Amino acid sequence: MLRLVFILAAIALAIGFVYALGRRFGRDKAIDDVAKTFGGKLIEGTTLPASDVELAVWGEAQKNADGSTRQEIIAKLSEGDEIELIRHREDASDANTVSVVSEKGEIGRLTRSDAATLAPYLDRGGRVRAQISAIRGGTKDRPELNVWILVRALDEI
Repeated sequence: MLRLVFILAAIALAIGFVYALGRRFGRDKAIDDVAKTFGGKLIEGTTLPASDVELAVWGEAQKNADGSTRQEIIAKLSEGDEIELIRHREDASDANTVSVVSEKGEIGRLTRSDAATLAPYLDRGGRVRAQISAIRGGTKDRPELNVWILVRALDEI
């Protein structure tokens, strides 16, 4: 009987350890995913970062004002394609709006937090280099295409 209690206690301890370890790695991955979309890395401090920052694009499922669908535009793009970040100061819903535009049309916008960080930099005349880093989705399980971009600040302002 004592042996059975010992074995059950050891199993419970092992399960608890695996659960805690999995939870910790899951939390770390979530933090990493958030950090990948943090535009502040682009312009923090007095020197420019040595590498590009990957930012998420949102609104890829919406239609553009001209009636074109962003999903159709994204389907024609490839990783590495150059894009532009365009400020929209007249947007009443968000004064920091930054559109993500390819040569084929608008594909989305920066997240509110990334736009709030980058808009003042762009407003002061800061320039960025941006390109598509990944296009994800387009599968049976996940039909909507999602875009990630690489952005590098070019000016110290």
